[in-house]
Amino acid sequence: MYDKITGTMKKDLDRRIKVLPKEYQVVFYEMSKYLYQFGTCDAGIPNIQVDILNMFEAGAREGKDVLDIVGEDVIGFCDSLLEAIPHHSWLDKMKSALNQNIYKKLDRKMNDGK
Repeated sequence: MYDKITGTMKKDLDRRIKVLPKEYQVVFYEMSKYLYQFGTCDAGIPNIQVDILNMFEAGAREGKDVLDIVGEDVIGFCDSLLEAIPHHSWLDKMKSALNQNIYKKLDRKMNDGK
């Protein structure tokens, strides 16, 4: 998998998204905005997007409603995806960085080995 999308990958993803039913496109783009807003740049969001796209393509082929796939709580669905990634949010990353910086400046090691 990949953490960053190259131009070619983005074109392929965009092409795949555009053939989905309109409702799927709307949900995909809104979910993507949320994931990028609350996930860190190194959280593997592109991988999550590919997984979502794969689910959406399968659901569209089966004629399912998009909310049958993600559920009525789309944010809850997104949050569960982000929870699977360590330091998934900027807040988590900043908290970790603060602790690491303090321990580094005090020339001490953190208990968890970081």
